[in-house]
Amino acid sequence: MERPFLAYKGDDPYIFVSYAHEDDALVYPELQRLKDQGFNIWYDEGISPGSTWRDEVALALTQCKVFLYYITPRSVGSSNCLKELNFSLSRERRILSVHLENTKLPIGLELSLSDMQAIMREDHPEAAYQTKLVGPMSAAGFRKQLARWGVKAKLRFPVNPHMLRHACGYALANRGMDTRSLQAYLGHRRRLEIDHQEGGKMRRLLYSILP
Repeated sequence: MERPFLAYKGDDPYIFVSYAHEDDALVYPELQRLKDQGFNIWYDEGISPGSTWRDEVALALTQCKVFLYYITPRSVGSSNCLKELNFSLSRERRILSVHLENTKLPIGLELSLSDMQAIMREDHPEAAYQTKLVGPMSAAGFRKQLARWGVKAKLRFPVNPHMLRHACGYALANRGMDTRSLQAYLGHRRRLEIDHQEGGKMRRLLYSILP
């Protein structure tokens, strides 16, 4: 099966994906959905066997933000998947396992994953599954997607998530929310100051940014 895209290479946070090659048809659509949501994905998409393969995999595991393990009867029997998992455990990477099929785990693997987060694909409708999957990884993906939306909207400045807080404050002020309610809603400890534009309906929220 044709690989959906090249593995990520760069300095931004990324997800390392471990899976059995026999599960390409199951895993590749999963990877494409994650990439479409803005996540950087590193997966084995054709590294030659030998020392180069081991070195590149070890480096990718060491630097990844999340280790995503797709569990099937084939992947739990894969020596490469088990090596990748054990290496991630030794380096204390954040581990998320997704059971794509009903799979009985070998007792040693069950012990290794006993206190790690797991998602049973068959237990959730599609929307709920996607929400549960991206939850542990959403911060980096959301920042990247938000930045892309800013570029698409042709804004002349970089967009970041904190701007949504500002936008919310402006919108609520414009709708007539009082200062005290705004302060409580936005979680500010200092008093907010409202600037009323003379002769206009616009109410601008001016507040200090707290760490």
